[in-house]
Amino acid sequence: MKRILKWFISGPVLRGLLLVVIVAGSLFECPPFTKIDHLLFDQIIRLRSGTDVDRVAVVAIDESSLETVGSWPWPRTYLAESLQRISAQNPAAIGVHLLLEEEEWNPGLAGLRSLKRQLKSNRIKGPLSLELAEIESSIDGNGQLTKALQSPPVKVLPYTFAAGELAPDPSEALPPHLKSTHPDPDWQASLSALHNPLRRQDSPAELIPGFGSFGNDGTLLGHVFYQSDLNGRARAVSLLKKYRGKLFPALVLQLAGAADRRKNPYLKVDTQVLYLNNQAVTTGEDYSVYVNPVTESAVPRHSIVDVVNGVLPDDALADKIVLLGLTTSARTTGGVVPVPQPAPVVSAAAVISDLLSGQQIIRPFWGFLLELSVLIYLGVFMILVLPRLHFGLGLLLQASFLVSWIGVVTGLLMLKGLWFQMAPHLMVFVFGMLLIAMQRYLGGTARNFEDLKMLGLSFQSQGMLDIAFDKFRDIPVKDQSIREILYNLGLDFERKRMFNKAIAVYKHLLRGGKFKDAKKKIEELNNMEQSVVFGGNGKRDGTMVLGKGSTAPTLGRYEVVRELGQGAMGTVYLGRDPKINREVAIKTLNLQEVEPAELKEFKERFFREAEAAGRLNHPNIVTIYDAGEEHDLAYMAMEYLEGEDLTAHCNIKKLLEPKKVMQLAVEIAEALAYAHKNDIYHRDIKPSNLMLLKNGQIKVTDFGIARIKNSTQTQTGTILGTPSYMSPEQVSGKKIEGASDLFSLGVVCYELLCGEKPFSGDSLGALMHNIANVKYTPLKRVRSDLPECCYAVVRKLLKKDVRDRYKNATEVADALKKCIDKTG
Repeated sequence: MKRILKWFISGPVLRGLLLVVIVAGSLFECPPFTKIDHLLFDQIIRLRSGTDVDRVAVVAIDESSLETVGSWPWPRTYLAESLQRISAQNPAAIGVHLLLEEEEWNPGLAGLRSLKRQLKSNRIKGPLSLELAEIESSIDGNGQLTKALQSPPVKVLPYTFAAGELAPDPSEALPPHLKSTHPDPDWQASLSALHNPLRRQDSPAELIPGFGSFGNDGTLLGHVFYQSDLNGRARAVSLLKKYRGKLFPALVLQLAGAADRRKNPYLKVDTQVLYLNNQAVTTGEDYSVYVNPVTESAVPRHSIVDVVNGVLPDDALADKIVLLGLTTSARTTGGVVPVPQPAPVVSAAAVISDLLSGQQIIRPFWGFLLELSVLIYLGVFMILVLPRLHFGLGLLLQASFLVSWIGVVTGLLMLKGLWFQMAPHLMVFVFGMLLIAMQRYLGGTARNFEDLKMLGLSFQSQGMLDIAFDKFRDIPVKDQSIREILYNLGLDFERKRMFNKAIAVYKHLLRGGKFKDAKKKIEELNNMEQSVVFGGNGKRDGTMVLGKGSTAPTLGRYEVVRELGQGAMGTVYLGRDPKINREVAIKTLNLQEVEPAELKEFKERFFREAEAAGRLNHPNIVTIYDAGEEHDLAYMAMEYLEGEDLTAHCNIKKLLEPKKVMQLAVEIAEALAYAHKNDIYHRDIKPSNLMLLKNGQIKVTDFGIARIKNSTQTQTGTILGTPSYMSPEQVSGKKIEGASDLFSLGVVCYELLCGEKPFSGDSLGALMHNIANVKYTPLKRVRSDLPECCYAVVRKLLKKDVRDRYKNATEVADALKKCIDKTG
């Protein structure tokens, strides 16, 4: 039982139960959620400007009016006079926001009418009858009010609904003017099929008409049944209220339709869309719209006493929609008529203003689906993902998503007038994070260790081995699962050639007792660490010594198999790409040789040159696959070539046939022509950079590496390239172009044909002087058995003046081909 209770408290069941409760509360719109949403709505809506209220006004029965005229209800004669004074200002329409359910009882009027009936039965006529009729008219408040309501402009009278048990069908009891305003059959179209089936509906049980017989066939009627919050404040109104299968228009809708002085606004429902005077009106579920507090606060209000006493200017209400109603609680003989603040009549004016401007605020039919989707996402994230993350990271992620949702809701409200719930999502965030914190506290350190393990594995998979080790060190090393993880971490450090860190991992692993060959690995790595040399001024530059049984080191994704030799950049290794099982040559450069101040510029140049060389795609140019840096090494992964460079064939005892030399020179020239067309110059053409493969094909290697290598050396007295093969412009430090590579090719051809270099010197300075200024020994004097065309090609390649050489490498290839053809 104890285990079950612990599992329930610390497991996902409790979090799932929390989500179910909050989702149910959201769908049922429980009062706490609704109250929080209303508070958020009131704050956010202030960011949205209110609509233009110049077309509406409220004539208020306010506190000062009640003190002047007397307690409520007032005599109907005074209300009639008020309506006449308002009508005299020529408003567009008047809405009477007063629900007077019974006719006024006047004992004097009843006695007077009884006296008139007696006189009539006795057939008494004359001045007395006329005088009695005048007196009757002056004290008949109901009659005066009826007359005032029947006069222009359009008047809209209220009725409401009451909750409770469904009352009998009132059709027969309703006065004719109310029955005649029922919508036509189009109004009975179905409401939107897309709605929240669990939402609490205000289902009216009884229709309560107002004013009794005061209405007439020309008077419009509209309900004043508002959706209120817990404080009684009007929050929304259904523009069409469904009652007994029919849709009844709201007073605000009727007044908005009468804004252009229509006697009978045209209302129509086409499937799910409400039309007012042929204009579509956007509404939410149950055809409801929200009250905008910003517009409410801007509605102009005038005291009814000022209207009756003529204090207002004559045109203060002209062409406006005027609403007459209570704006404060009123005392009556039976108690107090409560009026919430803002008063419903003011809320009605705000809704009318929004409808006229087309900026009404709604909660769309489909809103609950979006709210529910976001809520479930937050809940599922809380149940399944958050427990696996570090608490701080989980809090940040969940808070980020919540803030995003609040931002979306705020943006839609400000820009589109669409409102959505936020309270349930806040509850998931707050109570979810509190529950997870409690579960972690009650779950003990085992859960924390599991979190650390998951986090460490995540870092390890991303290559962040140091951070992973920091996480694993916080877990007891006697845990068998963490020991296997630590062993694999040590292997990863080995592959990265970080031997000292691998040793640290294995030593930490052994604190929990013997494990596999960890102790043996420490000994091997200690020996290996002493053998590995990086840099060293040309002495075993970057050499990796692999101990027996050691894990193969890696550079990037490439496994290093063995050392091949020393290249222009540094050590060259044979590597293997494990993804496609391809052998590659990996040329490395020790970054420790670069001055710290120049390191950033050097790296940029390295990758720029590697990128340029990697774009070259020619059968006689070695292919560059990849470039990168790892720790203290920069590297290039390129095509692995099986063969030998031309250095051996520069020996007079191993010279190639002249025809073979010219054939190789053709291929080299064609490779240079291709590179030069792509604005890439080699700068270091020499025998060691020309690989002769076993199939007899020649490959040019190390494009751009001369520039890279040069940037790692001291700038004073340093020349770009290998001195014996440099062009005159190279040794002079001038701008290098394709002609320089052609000169170097001429030097290589000279050496391959006779076994001697055309230029030599006792020192580097003397050599450079000879290249730039001294004539070389003509090839014909050194070797006289070559074709004349061969001498001519070499002679033109070795011209000191760039303008005297071949214009491009293509011309060189063509000249060599003609020479080969001549010699057969």
